[in-house]
Amino acid sequence: MPLKSSRGREVMRNITAPTRQNRNKLNELTKLAESGKLKPVLTKVFQLPEIGKAHSLLEFKEGDKDFYGKIGVEIATNRP
Repeated sequence: MPLKSSRGREVMRNITAPTRQNRNKLNELTKLAESGKLKPVLTKVFQLPEIGKAHSLLEFKEGDKDFYGKIGVEIATNRP
């Protein structure tokens, strides 16, 4: 089952975890995310052309001094 953004669009299944030693834990995290039991919390989602704004927000909290959390970057693909 694909993961969906708050707008209902499919998002990439990419979970970053600080472990390489325990692949089983990473696989379990992937299963939980795909089943909808583990939902990533994104504070803000940017379009790809806004990647500079996304970086400034993460690096300098530019535009939102109270920013805390994660961001997403939505990449539109044109498939025939």
